[in-house]
Amino acid sequence: RLEFIGNCIIFFAALFGVLARDSIESGLVGLSITVSLRITGTLNWLVRQTSELETHIVSVERVKEYTEAKQEAPWINPSYQAPDNWPDKGQIEFQKLGIRYREDLDLALKEVDCQIYPNEKVFYGNI
Repeated sequence: RLEFIGNCIIFFAALFGVLARDSIESGLVGLSITVSLRITGTLNWLVRQTSELETHIVSVERVKEYTEAKQEAPWINPSYQAPDNWPDKGQIEFQKLGIRYREDLDLALKEVDCQIYPNEKVFYGNI
């Protein structure tokens, strides 16, 4: 499409030069045709720059999204400290565990009860 638009501009510049040959100087006609020949390259450059700008705008949108995201909980929460002798038995127990991927989503796991006894293998294999 850009080639077609550029060719139309060149055609109309040449046509104007032919139709107005008595009232316009030949140097001006030559200049207008020369400039119109560069239009196709300029249009291609403009489209490339526009698509590159769109790519960079997506990056800016991501940065904006990360700056507006709710801050996660701290890695260490002083109000939930494990005892100094923990783990004394090596036993893990979950009662009515519920897990979701994000706060605004439904629970992915609901009311899971699980007990892992000392020295019990939970997973055996390669990850």
